[in-house]
Amino acid sequence: MNKIVIIGAGAYGVALGQILSHHHQVVIWGRNSEKIMRFKQTKLHHAFPTVSLSEKIEWSSILQEALSGAHYIFFTIPTQQTREVMEQVSEFVNHDAKIIQTAKGIEINTGAFVYQITDDIFPNHSNYVLSGPGFACDIVHNKPTALVIAGERDIKNVKNLFMHSSIRPYGQKDIKGVCLGGALKNILAIAAGFCMGLDLGEGAKAAIITRGFNEMLLFGKILNINTQTLYGLSGLGDLILTANSDLSRNYQYGFKLATNQEDSCLSQTVEGIHTLYALNKMSSINDEDFPIFSALINLVQKTKNSKEVINDLLYRPLKHEF
Repeated sequence: MNKIVIIGAGAYGVALGQILSHHHQVVIWGRNSEKIMRFKQTKLHHAFPTVSLSEKIEWSSILQEALSGAHYIFFTIPTQQTREVMEQVSEFVNHDAKIIQTAKGIEINTGAFVYQITDDIFPNHSNYVLSGPGFACDIVHNKPTALVIAGERDIKNVKNLFMHSSIRPYGQKDIKGVCLGGALKNILAIAAGFCMGLDLGEGAKAAIITRGFNEMLLFGKILNINTQTLYGLSGLGDLILTANSDLSRNYQYGFKLATNQEDSCLSQTVEGIHTLYALNKMSSINDEDFPIFSALINLVQKTKNSKEVINDLLYRPLKHEF
């Protein structure tokens, strides 16, 4: 039996643990010992108040204890915390353990995607990314979910972890393209939420999603990514989910950004904000090629207000669609 360790006791990590515990030994690690003890005793998690968590899940707040003998390690923590936690974890990881990332973002300080952070900390380990359109609340309730597992070797073994579960995993070698799609869709979900927060209508939201996806493709070309990847589950698929649901933190942030209530969302991680800052730092996002991304940077940094941004988008010079 495989031993799977999940680093991070948030909603997504616990949802994965619930699914994987049916056929594997699963340990969920969190740094807050009081919360971990409460989850262990009550078999309840605050993100899923009606779900009784599996008795098979083991809980730990001690890294060395949790990671002993681990075959697979899932990191289910926000992008900006990943490097620090990985550095703490590294001394306890077996040389043959496989590392799987689930974060969808870009590190602000370095411009690195999550797989590149893994390569920095674990250069000799097999490195994978799990991405695609899957909300934790659907996964924990065993609802059918299609995801992508990206990596350059032994993808089959990682896919097989989800055999006989409600998750259908697809293999993908383009790990950089998968990471780009996962990161940029969060930004476009903010834009979609912003549209609906201003009551601009479903048509405006559809236009923002479609034209925003076009900007995602342009980023892909700049970074020499196979744009076919962005049409898949980790790009377009995840965008459709995240930009059309108020279950998305990024969508919720955009909705409240429209009415200057965005600070109420910041108690939880909104990956799209950090990705915006990372993109703005690592590349030149000009108004001509990236009008939607540029508009969002202006909104988040408060260099322009809602009316000015909408006017900028509506009254740009007319052009062909492609």
